[in-house]
Amino acid sequence: MVEGGTKKGKELVSVVIPTYNRPKKTSKAIQSALDQSYTQVEVIVVDDHSKDNTKDKLTKTFGEKIKYRRNRKNRGASYCRNLGVSISSGRYIAFLDSDDLWHARKIERQMKVMKQKNSSLCYTGESVYGSQSTDERKNLLNKRYPEHNGRVFSELIYRDFIGACSRVLITKESFLNAGRFDESLSAREDWDLWLRIAKKGHVSSVEEILVERYVGGEGLSREISRVITSTKKVVDKHSRYVSKNKKLLSRHLSDLAKLQMQEDRREGILMAFASLLLNFRQPKLIASSIISLFGTYIYRKVYSVMKHMSGHSDGQF
Repeated sequence: MVEGGTKKGKELVSVVIPTYNRPKKTSKAIQSALDQSYTQVEVIVVDDHSKDNTKDKLTKTFGEKIKYRRNRKNRGASYCRNLGVSISSGRYIAFLDSDDLWHARKIERQMKVMKQKNSSLCYTGESVYGSQSTDERKNLLNKRYPEHNGRVFSELIYRDFIGACSRVLITKESFLNAGRFDESLSAREDWDLWLRIAKKGHVSSVEEILVERYVGGEGLSREISRVITSTKKVVDKHSRYVSKNKKLLSRHLSDLAKLQMQEDRREGILMAFASLLLNFRQPKLIASSIISLFGTYIYRKVYSVMKHMSGHSDGQF
């Protein structure tokens, strides 16, 4: 395929789908990419060394409709996405998680806006569903619409309103200039990349729900640990912007405190106290601290409800 090739004036979009041990869900994700009204797409699936029948299922079902690569060992989602981009042919890159789905006009609507705005990144609205959803019964948790457009770095470093990879279409040039996904991060790697792109480029959005995203299904303790560690790393990477803004520093301490209270109440309370010293007007943080006094089990239940209602996976509610 010709680099950045065109067909009837349409520029090629490369869709990168990382997967691991989920052939059925991945098949649905791939089909939603192939069913796009914007037809000039290539679908790249990077299998992170699945131990089940993912390879046989996908190659038999889709054949030459997809580019399939399998890692020799498990490397993580960021490595898979970086590898997918490295073998892509398009000038534009879209990421799709293997358990998410796109509406048929997603790429078409994003490409139109990106051309109009000369954007580096375009994101859409999304419906967020619980992991127990089925084709017959979907457990809708929340709907999220785009919030900011333009030069949005100052808003984005305060809170990751762009969110999941499945919402995003970017130019390959902006991806390479920003430095790819940070493979040392086990979570929040998407937020880190969006920040680096937003420092230099224009961000646009499509004010429509065009993505179905599914959350949950991972062990809570593992998720909390990954998010806390990775959030600290991302904040440290951008510390020159965070440290001189008390409100911003307070915000990130607050998010970390609400996460930490699920694992270590004492450490979480200390983080909350540090955040409140910088900005006392945080009723949600104060309420979280009080609820944590009733024990880890009660706090986790309340936190889980609030997280799913917000649609965030990082404690930002």
